[in-house]
Amino acid sequence: MALAPSSLLSLSEAQHSRAQQRFTIIRPVLELEITRTDVVSTHQLSLRTVRRWMKSYQERVLAGLADSRCADKGTARSLPQTAIHLTEGLTLQTPPPSAESIQGNHS
Repeated sequence: MALAPSSLLSLSEAQHSRAQQRFTIIRPVLELEITRTDVVSTHQLSLRTVRRWMKSYQERVLAGLADSRCADKGTARSLPQTAIHLTEGLTLQTPPPSAESIQGNHS
């Protein structure tokens, strides 16, 4: 798929930098110098991430590597307080409730 020049020009400096860094990581795989598994172990990435980057690059070239999938990376993620209380309550019950009673599959 050909990429319009305007796609690359519309990248912010941070996006361009991110794309360049990712390309530097996957380039040896694209050039068949090393395997994806080598990249995973060398850069401490998940295989899924490497596959996603390669697919994005093949579909949209450098602009495909500029996308940030985890916009909330680095922020705390937690369950709603009601779910925490429910889980704690179920955990503290003696005897522990059965999976069927938790799921509510009553016939």
